[in-house]
Amino acid sequence: MSKLRIERAINFLVLFTTLFSSLSAAFLVLKYIFNWHYPIATLYRMFAYHNQHPFQYIAIVSVAFGIVGLGWIDRYGSTTSIQQWREVAMVMLLTIVISSPFGGVLWQIHDMQHGFIPENYLGKILQGMSWGLQYGWLIVLLSTPMNLIGFTVGYIVLARLAKRSRTRN
Repeated sequence: MSKLRIERAINFLVLFTTLFSSLSAAFLVLKYIFNWHYPIATLYRMFAYHNQHPFQYIAIVSVAFGIVGLGWIDRYGSTTSIQQWREVAMVMLLTIVISSPFGGVLWQIHDMQHGFIPENYLGKILQGMSWGLQYGWLIVLLSTPMNLIGFTVGYIVLARLAKRSRTRN
């Protein structure tokens, strides 16, 4: 493998691991602080599968963040810190847009595991993608302590990796 591929793989692992571990720890701490109530928001009449299986949903967001963040470091990592805020906000927005359909699919799979299995399995999966796109951003927006931690950690890790990338080039 070339040095560039190894560096990119390491950058992806750093992005994924940092966000996954910080959001997982934040979930557990917030769940304890909130007296075992849900730190991730749920919509009205929505089963809270994402609070019952939080690490799977956090992993989806972390993988999307790793992919989008890696692309940002490769293309735009050399911008000034003033522009970096806008660009990192775009990375976070793209992360939410990309991970939401997969979160919707996972939600539908969890729903089917609880006995809600339709005859049209593929239609249910596609409906999950659609619902993820429609409501995923709102769930992220309403999960205020978690999203602020995610945005802060995301900005810090992207800024440090971009700085390290600039000094190596």
